[in-house]
Amino acid sequence: MTARLPAASARAGSVLEARDVVKSFGSTPALRGASVSVARGEILAVMGPSGSGKSTLLHCLAGILVPESGEIRLQGRRIDTLRENQRSALRRAKGPLSRGGSKSMSAPSVIASMSLMVLRAPVSFR
Repeated sequence: MTARLPAASARAGSVLEARDVVKSFGSTPALRGASVSVARGEILAVMGPSGSGKSTLLHCLAGILVPESGEIRLQGRRIDTLRENQRSALRRAKGPLSRGGSKSMSAPSVIASMSLMVLRAPVSFR
């Protein structure tokens, strides 16, 4: 998936940001420089055909997957560089983005989960 939205640095007040995210599974690219910025209270729909990288992007944003390059920021703090146990604690604190492991979920569930993740109180990183 190659997605271009306004650059994260250009979006003042962004709560969740991804910048130039690259993720592959073996020799198969899933994300090739995906960038997105979500402001507090904003609702974002990630749409595309099957196999375009939607779930991979959401899993990177949630800290379930770590991109090979690029940055994921939550409230200005990089989460892609956190250790697995720190990302896991963050997911517990912010609420689930994905229910049922890596299985697909309906669009309303994604929007509800993303809204919870973006709108909850600030996270403390330890």
